Amino acid sequence: MPYINLCMFMGYAGKDWDFRVLPTGTQVLSGSLAISKGRDKSGNDRGTVWVQCKVWGKYAEVIEGCGGVRKGDLVLVRGRWDQNKGKDGKVFESLIVDELTNFMTPFLGKRGHGAGPEDYYPDGGGEDEVGIPF
Repeated sequence: MPYINLCMFMGYAGKDWDFRVLPTGTQVLSGSLAISKGRDKSGNDRGTVWVQCKVWGKYAEVIEGCGGVRKGDLVLVRGRWDQNKGKDGKVFESLIVDELTNFMTPFLGKRGHGAGPEDYYPDGGGEDEVGIPF
């Protein structure tokens, strides 16, 4: 029987993601995403879900080389859910990331502030623009 293991999450990095090279030479970038559960009808915060993420190999090295993932960055990840048992028998769950989009990279403006129209249009841009710039 066929199966699909595909997950997509968007959240904020809880801390700077850790890049390391394992003794085998494999690169891994790991960290967590905080995903809000939203608010209830009364306006009370319903809490946060924490998703542990791992990026493997050359892709991890490329992401780290482009500035990595830092605390507070808004990140979209797509990958497959994985479970592993530790030596103590405890089950660890994480997302093995196939694609990662960091909306706070230096390419999108000032780190930690995101991009605004001023980052793309020197005159401030806006909805009154007549033409499409591409």
